[in-house]
Amino acid sequence: MVALKKNMPSSVSMFIDHQIICNHWAGEEPYDEERRQEINLATKDLKCDSLAIDEKRLNGKYKNKPAVLESIKKAKEYAL
Repeated sequence: MVALKKNMPSSVSMFIDHQIICNHWAGEEPYDEERRQEINLATKDLKCDSLAIDEKRLNGKYKNKPAVLESIKKAKEYAL
């Protein structure tokens, strides 16, 4: 994770953190109803549903910076 954020603008670094923690919750197993609710609450509190909009905005802002775009892309695949 540190490598993805190295030399990145602060907005991209914050996006990477946000993306990775949301990836974590998305990968959690809802083995019972209580756990399902915990996962749903966490993803709602973290506003994980805003990631696509944030990503689109950052991709536009940094469209001429391949290293930034690559870090954003890799964050989507990163799992804790």
